[in-house]
Amino acid sequence: MHKTSLIVRVPIQELLENNNELLKKYFIEGHNLVTSYNINKEAYYNMERANLLDTLVIIKEAKVVGFIVATTTINPNYGDLQSTIMAIFVDKPYRKYGTAKGLINKMETVVKAKGSKLLTISSPLNSHFNTYLSTLGYKHINNFYGKVL
Repeated sequence: MHKTSLIVRVPIQELLENNNELLKKYFIEGHNLVTSYNINKEAYYNMERANLLDTLVIIKEAKVVGFIVATTTINPNYGDLQSTIMAIFVDKPYRKYGTAKGLINKMETVVKAKGSKLLTISSPLNSHFNTYLSTLGYKHINNFYGKVL
């Protein structure tokens, strides 16, 4: 991570309203089956008000260069709180500096403080991110499938 980078918790509205170019890059790079996006901002706002959503951004030179969004809910199968990273993105010029690691570590701290017992994250097929996650202590625990309906 760049030495002058700062990771801060922000309202989801700040990420959604003030970072259109970064979000556009995220959706272009990360799409698999879904070829367009239509962010349901109200759903995000409601999840945040219910304390189910956490958003962190990383700032470098007064500019947001990455973000991570996680949900925390009760898993009724196990009876405890579990969290899922719904989105993580770092703009290409800021990769390879531990930027994603910093975001993930900080989110781990946030959701653990809420009482979460597990943090899961999905990774694109054939992505370097799969190997990277294992270096951070994440285990391959499931396969995730999708189908356009």
